[in-house]
Amino acid sequence: MDFIKDVTRKVASTAKVAVKKSSELVEITKLNINIGAEKDKISKIYTQIGKSVYDSFEKGEELPANYKVLCENVLSIKENIKKMKQQILQLKNIKICPSCTAELELDVAYCSRCGAKQETQECNGLCESEGNCGDSQIAEAETGNDDADKNAAQDDEANNWAEEVKTVELDLPSGEENNC
Repeated sequence: MDFIKDVTRKVASTAKVAVKKSSELVEITKLNINIGAEKDKISKIYTQIGKSVYDSFEKGEELPANYKVLCENVLSIKENIKKMKQQILQLKNIKICPSCTAELELDVAYCSRCGAKQETQECNGLCESEGNCGDSQIAEAETGNDDADKNAAQDDEANNWAEEVKTVELDLPSGEENNC
């Protein structure tokens, strides 16, 4: 009988320890989740700070040089996005309603969503000149911009490097492994 009582005490003791450890793990998990939530709040505040600085830049307010450079980078990226969106519109043969941003066929005179009168020009006013609108967009799309050319060159360089690595790995004598 003492043996059974002893085993029962040990099982009860072990169960208490397990419950305690389990509750500690639950508490640790809750705290880690709360830490993550607090970090998300900080990230959102950082984003708001960055947006505030960029808004000041757009208003022409004076900024420290390092912020100005970053804001100019954002401005350049926005221009690249705008050009790419224009190219997408051209490839899809559609235009965007300036009133409600609905996608429309190029030849429609009025928006089917909001009824706004549409420009008759195919590019929907996306070109700066009234003259050879389509020609200027095509030329722009073909030439791209320097940043896109640089990115393409960097991608090519990275791909070439990756191919060289594969070639080196394939040229290893049999039985040798690449332990990179």
